[in-house]
Amino acid sequence: LTQLANTLRDDGVIDERESFIDATFAAAKGGGEAVGLTKRGKGVKILAIVDRHGLPLSVSTHAANHHEVTLVQLSFDFYMLEAKPEHLIGARAYDSDGLDEDLKQDGVNLIAPHRSTRKLKTQDGRHLRRYERRWLVERFFAWLQWKRRLLIRWEYYATNFLGFVQLACITMLLNNFEIGSSAAQLLSYNEERPHDALADLPRHLSDSTGSQKFSLDRVSLTAELTPL
Repeated sequence: LTQLANTLRDDGVIDERESFIDATFAAAKGGGEAVGLTKRGKGVKILAIVDRHGLPLSVSTHAANHHEVTLVQLSFDFYMLEAKPEHLIGARAYDSDGLDEDLKQDGVNLIAPHRSTRKLKTQDGRHLRRYERRWLVERFFAWLQWKRRLLIRWEYYATNFLGFVQLACITMLLNNFEIGSSAAQLLSYNEERPHDALADLPRHLSDSTGSQKFSLDRVSLTAELTPL
């Protein structure tokens, strides 16, 4: 996943300079570790950072009873690129002086609307204009939750559910991946039988120019799983 994201960045598909962060709730019916109790019941938070095109840069899962401000630094442990974003745009829940200072030390400018209780203003209207494009991260979660397999966590182990979430992110990135010299290096297919090596990946023509893009079968991620 990391190698794929960095390859797309080198090809100019991913632009991390302006990134967006948010989290969504997924109910947990299978119990297990890293599950938190909230007003909506037991569940987990899927925390994601996306670039200015809505492509995932970081995705992680955490117990739902943790505040999102405390999870931002943890999300960078799952960050896929070497270069961190210049601007990180979040909702009002991310308005925190402590988080702002921590991110500034890493060269990241946090942009979030002020909470109603804030007395000292730290943002101006010019920076907050970027907040208008936060719908990109909301669209990412809409894409993610289109995979019915991710609406409810049935897995006992958190790493198993995270694997399904990362697999969904791989399909999003592969759909933006055009076959070229960098793709050949990434896929590392057999030089003697290149067609056999590529046959395992479902593919379809993306446009009239003949460039090809990959996508995984919808059934593989939308199949219902009966809990044991």
